[in-house]
Amino acid sequence: MSVYKYADDTSFLVTEDDAEASLLTAIVKMSELKYWCFRNRIKLNESKTAFLAINFTPDEKQRIENYKLDGVKVFKEEIVITGVTIGNSQSSCKTAAMKGWTEWNRLKPFCNNKNGLNLKSIMKLYKATIESKMLYGLPAWYCDDLKLVSDVRKSVIQAATGAFCHPANNVLESIADCSPMHIFAEVIVVKFLCKLFLSNDSLSHYIALEENHSPKIRSDFVKLRRFLAWKFNVRTPRLVSLEQCCLTDFLYSQREMQKYEQHLLQRYWENQSDHKNYELLSASLLSKTNIRRSTEVFIFQLFTGHCQLKGFLYKAWKAESPKCACGENEETVEHFVLQCQNYSDIRNKFNLPCNLEEAFRHPCLGSYIEETRR
Repeated sequence: MSVYKYADDTSFLVTEDDAEASLLTAIVKMSELKYWCFRNRIKLNESKTAFLAINFTPDEKQRIENYKLDGVKVFKEEIVITGVTIGNSQSSCKTAAMKGWTEWNRLKPFCNNKNGLNLKSIMKLYKATIESKMLYGLPAWYCDDLKLVSDVRKSVIQAATGAFCHPANNVLESIADCSPMHIFAEVIVVKFLCKLFLSNDSLSHYIALEENHSPKIRSDFVKLRRFLAWKFNVRTPRLVSLEQCCLTDFLYSQREMQKYEQHLLQRYWENQSDHKNYELLSASLLSKTNIRRSTEVFIFQLFTGHCQLKGFLYKAWKAESPKCACGENEETVEHFVLQCQNYSDIRNKFNLPCNLEEAFRHPCLGSYIEETRR
């Protein structure tokens, strides 16, 4: 029997050649544990104690379905993850999302568009209080489906950027300087697997699980092969043979993982033509600390094009006419920032450039918006 400790949690792992022997060993060890607790005046909280069966084949699953340990059924309809079983991926993702929504409801009052926290502060709070709890134990349950969890982060980013009429999710992620959730999760899983295979002889068990068509293990191995292919410059990840890997192949540094994440991001964004512009806007705004929250939100809305200007409101059926108050053209973002005669004096005062892309990076854009009182 092996003992594993993490924070205030303790796990006992019993391994035998077959299910019956492992159950008998577990019963003996639990009896010894109870006696040790009694002798040292320690009481187990049985309501928080779970017995999980390790099963590798469908035959063993049928054999241990009715086994009990201290009157508690050992096996439940669960999936195999790194030698322990947990609830299926969909239910685990739902539980994680519920944790995220609970934490987000506490944070939401501080994220209003008028006098709330700025984008940088909101995203720091999100990563510290929501993401850390929501993605706890992600390598154990993640199996290529993060929609419920992604919805939580999308809601946070929409509030942080003050998004108006739901612009594209990839645009918001780029402005908020967040990696797409599936890339972020893949890096976490790869780091976990590398640590796992370095610390003990688990690779052979994983390979056996993959051969038994475990979807979770197949998904993990796809991610691991992708990382090893990038690390050793192999063009096709399928050609990476895990059976021939040695322990040193799984060594990695934090900097190496950051480079790998950048590699995945580059592949993800290579078809997104406006990504660099969004990155520049995000970098320029995140570096400013004296900008008003309402002004910051309006800049985000202008940059995405989903803003409260008549040109967009007319398309969204929220205005009777797209014409600007100056009467010349439609009130588009370009017209408001560069052309509107009503604000020509303010524009000249702050010396805004004539190019829209350069205007968004101009340090006085926030002051220009505040002077226009939009």
